[in-house]
Parts: sequence; C-alpha cells; structure tokens
Amino acid sequence: MEEAMECLSRTVTHVLERMPPLARLRLIAFMHLVEDPGALDASLGLTPSGRLSLTLETAVAPTRGHQH
Repeated sequence: MEEAMECLSRTVTHVLERMPPLARLRLIAFMHLVEDPGALDASLGLTPSGRLSLTLETAVAPTRGHQH
C-alpha cells in the first residue's frame, strides 16, 4: 500500500507541475475543502445561462504551511 501511495503522490505532483498557476490553486483549494470541510465556507452559484461557480473562503490566516 505504501508503494501505491508513493506512486500516486509522484503522479499528482507531476500533474500539478504542468498546470497553470490559477488552475493549480483552484484544485488545491478544492482538495482542502474535501480534506477539511469545516475550514472553508463554500457557496455554489448558478446563473440563468447555466454558468456554475464554486466560491471557497476561509478565515484562516495564511502561514508557511498554507503556501503552495
């Protein structure tokens, strides 16, 4: 199992390195929401034209551990 997790970690890192910065930040924010839903406020918006948006907000002050 440990070998599989290491492989998955390398693959995710490889994919993240190739993403544009904005897409990378959006994905990481979503991963934080999944990891700790209580740390973020999430709102889902839908316009009449069908545009869907997810807004994530946090009151947590950024620290070195929150930098990506």
